[in-house]
Amino acid sequence: MDYIFYRAYVAYEKKHQPGLFSATAYCTVICMFLFMPMLGLLDILLELQKPQRKKAVIIYLILIIVGVFLRYYRKNQLERILARYRGSVYNKRIQTWLFFLILPLSMVIGVWVYALVCKL
Repeated sequence: MDYIFYRAYVAYEKKHQPGLFSATAYCTVICMFLFMPMLGLLDILLELQKPQRKKAVIIYLILIIVGVFLRYYRKNQLERILARYRGSVYNKRIQTWLFFLILPLSMVIGVWVYALVCKL
């Protein structure tokens, strides 16, 4: 996830957009969809009623948002990620636009696995 963050950060900075916030928000949405099957498992295991399900979704969203933002907004974290991936051989081999396909793919995979889990 750090490398995806790095590539998104660099892409947003090249376009003169707020790279830290935008890359963090991008990684947050990816995590929301990829961890969506956990929400389905929670629903099955706890047999949640409709009001409880809404609370579980809100807690799930808050935990993902806070967790990802705390990860990338910590002091010196951005410098560590930039230093770690700046000289990576994959920077030139993998095109930047491919990293922006990760979000639609994570949406499809997350919702598909969520549907499979809920059908069990």
